[in-house]
Amino acid sequence: MGVVHLLEVQPFDPSVTDSLSAVPAPFGDDSFGADLTFSVTTGRREQLYLADGWFNSKPADTPANQHYSPVLTGPFNFEVRLFDGLEPSGRATVGFGEIVIWNGDGALDALLEMGWSGRTVTLKRGAEFAALSTYSTVFVGTTDGLTPDEVAIRLRLRDRQELLNRPLQSDLYDGTGGVEGDASLTGKRKPLGWGRLFNVPAVLIDANNLVFQVHDGPVAEILEVRDKGVPLDQDSSYADYATYAALVAASVNNGSYATCLAQGLFRVGGQPEGQITADVWGEDSGGSNGYVETAASIIRRIVTTRLDTANLVDPTDLDTASFAGVESEQPAPIGYWAGPDSTLTIGQALDEIMASIGGWWTFTLAGLMSIGILKAPTGTADAVLTRGDILLRQDFTLEGGQPSYRRRVGWQRNWAPQDPGALASGFELDAAGRLLYGEPYSIATPAADNAVLTKYGQAARDVLTAGLFALESDAETEGARLLALHKVDRRLVRVGVRPENPFSAPLGGVVEISEFNRLTLSSSKKFRLIGIAVDIAAGSTDWILWG
Repeated sequence: MGVVHLLEVQPFDPSVTDSLSAVPAPFGDDSFGADLTFSVTTGRREQLYLADGWFNSKPADTPANQHYSPVLTGPFNFEVRLFDGLEPSGRATVGFGEIVIWNGDGALDALLEMGWSGRTVTLKRGAEFAALSTYSTVFVGTTDGLTPDEVAIRLRLRDRQELLNRPLQSDLYDGTGGVEGDASLTGKRKPLGWGRLFNVPAVLIDANNLVFQVHDGPVAEILEVRDKGVPLDQDSSYADYATYAALVAASVNNGSYATCLAQGLFRVGGQPEGQITADVWGEDSGGSNGYVETAASIIRRIVTTRLDTANLVDPTDLDTASFAGVESEQPAPIGYWAGPDSTLTIGQALDEIMASIGGWWTFTLAGLMSIGILKAPTGTADAVLTRGDILLRQDFTLEGGQPSYRRRVGWQRNWAPQDPGALASGFELDAAGRLLYGEPYSIATPAADNAVLTKYGQAARDVLTAGLFALESDAETEGARLLALHKVDRRLVRVGVRPENPFSAPLGGVVEISEFNRLTLSSSKKFRLIGIAVDIAAGSTDWILWG
């Protein structure tokens, strides 16, 4: 019994028209004659069902009795890697893939007039005479348009990362006053912040009333407000005001501040002498899960709330096991903030968050968003490769790395580094305090192993990670973890494999190479699967392994 690949995709056909029996409302009646009809070009998504063999779904399937046109000649090729090189830097890297549709007779020329960019594409795999319900989904992604010639139409593929290639903040100040900011803020992005934030450069939205904003929405706490680095007092008659209007109407003493946590605002009682900054516990949307401060929970909040109409659905669109795993492995509080001049996309923000904890984010080939932390390849292998499973092609490679002898990790990210000369002096703020506010972050006590330096000399690396950790102890723990992981001479292996199913091991899973007896792999060795390159038409699969 052979294997069949099924393709389901919905391009937009702008030529589709609807026939109406009368003029559309409010003029729609029969006064123009019962036999008179009107055609309106509306366009709609067309559902296409294609395959690389003969396939019809069964009466009990959904959809039932559906014919899949056998026009796929090169059904799938794609490459995805969790990271390039020897360490993660946030997102996975995705190679361009394509699906080839035969069109030698021109019967499918009409497809070229349809809208393809950004359409969801699903590829399924199963036995040729089996029920559709037994087919497994091996790839969910988006289309990037068509490349036609006289024989074939090539459907270009991307994974779902394209969904996150949009601004982290799409809500702008309109400059009309109040919570929409003064005219000077027109067109600027409203600030956003999650978790524990240190020295945020508060945005002055109302110069007349000295109202500042730290987040576009409710926050958990505004812990401290500073002028030139010197803390202000919470007003002696302090109350947290429910609205901007109530905050403006309140009387705030000079040298003090009051808050409106529900709108991420505070107000100071006298004209500032310098830059106003604040320590903040960020977004709090209410309820038991309202405030988030771990890497996994912040990313989960961002991708389910910041994509406008394309928000990922929790849990349907998430690899929930991966989120639970990262939450368990790295429960440390962190902070992340973006101000009015930020040009970050959602994907870039996720890059920074996951890179700060030695991890990555990606979409699985089945279309679920997944996150992970790089760990040593230990435990039960998801797949075992023996000599007979490995294809010795020219692209078999084994690459060594440069071990680390020291790891330094940043903590308490300073979101508004300030020139020490512009800060208060004397008893108000000593030299150490001025230095603190001038640095982008503090650095935890380094983790080091001089034996690595002795062995590898100048090839050994001293690596600084710009962490987002709120606490020094968590940064120290991460430094020790990274050193233990990377003081070993890690290897990258790209190997042609011959598994029954090219997707038999998950990205990030453990693969064991056994009994190979080549290229220093004479004994059993375990790796992490960090990349898959698949070309089903050519019958080839490469796995990229790290270990």
